[in-house]
Amino acid sequence: KTWSGQFKTYLYQERSLTLFKCKELKIISSAQESEAQFKVRVREATREKRDLAVEKLRKRYASKLATLRDRIQRAEEKVDRERAQLGQQKLQTTFSVGATVLGAFLGRRGTRSSVARATTAMRGAGRVAKEKQDVARAQERLGELEEQFADMEIAFDDEVTTLETSLGADAYDIVELIVRPRKSDINIDELAIAWIPSPVKAVSMS
Repeated sequence: KTWSGQFKTYLYQERSLTLFKCKELKIISSAQESEAQFKVRVREATREKRDLAVEKLRKRYASKLATLRDRIQRAEEKVDRERAQLGQQKLQTTFSVGATVLGAFLGRRGTRSSVARATTAMRGAGRVAKEKQDVARAQERLGELEEQFADMEIAFDDEVTTLETSLGADAYDIVELIVRPRKSDINIDELAIAWIPSPVKAVSMS
């Protein structure tokens, strides 16, 4: 009984099981898994977690970028419309001014008619100035949207870089986990001593 108790104490103190644990990933090695094998598994799990995080980030930014891209397209269309309207207004104003100048040059009679043509020409010039302002505003809005889009792409790249850095191959620590048997779980069914006779070399007494 004394020897059984000593043997149980020996098993409790000396025959522990060393496992490896990664707390952040919540994984523990198996009993037969070496530290090198466990590190490979941790790296694979880390890579999968990083890829999943990057994909989640990409989906989140994809919606925002798509919205901005649509706004940019509408802003480009508005710039084109404003430019077309400006060109048309310039043409109409040129015709109006030309008619007024030509009428004055040919000495056409009719003060009211001349005044009306001059007034129309002046109004046309005012509309040209307004159209120019509309084009400038449309271009400014387009530039703002393009700048927002570029900033968002940079922000996405920065976040991806941060993820890849924080979830690198050796991002997580691996610690040893010592598992000792409980004395209450150690059962010694039989303790025996075996004696194996062996020849003893003769000693010369001479």
